Amino acid sequence: MGGTQTNRNLFEFHFFVLAICRAFHGEDSALEMIDLLQWPAMVATLAAGWLVASKQSRRRNHGFLLFLLSNLLWLVWGFPEHAYALIFLQFGLAVSNIRGMVKNRTTAQAD
Repeated sequence: MGGTQTNRNLFEFHFFVLAICRAFHGEDSALEMIDLLQWPAMVATLAAGWLVASKQSRRRNHGFLLFLLSNLLWLVWGFPEHAYALIFLQFGLAVSNIRGMVKNRTTAQAD
C-alpha cells in the first residue's frame, strides 16, 4: 500500500510541476524547463557525494539530504523522459541514502 501511495504522490508532484511550468511558459517551454532539471540534479549529486565523504558527521548528514534532493530532481526529470531505469534507480538510492542518514546519526550519537 505504501509503495502505491508513494508512486501516486510522485506522479501528482510531477504533473503539478509540469502544470506550473506550462502556466508560466507554455507547453514546449514546460518540457524544456523540466529537461533543464538534469543539470541541477547532476550538481546536487556531485556535491552530495563530496559531502558524504567528509569526516564530520554534520557534513555527511547534509550530503545525505542533498542526495535525497537530487533523487527528487532526477525523478521529476525522468518521468517525462520515460527513463524508467533511472526512476527505479532513484528509489533504490533514496532508500540507501535514508539508511546512510540513520547510520550517520547513530554513529554521531555514539561519539
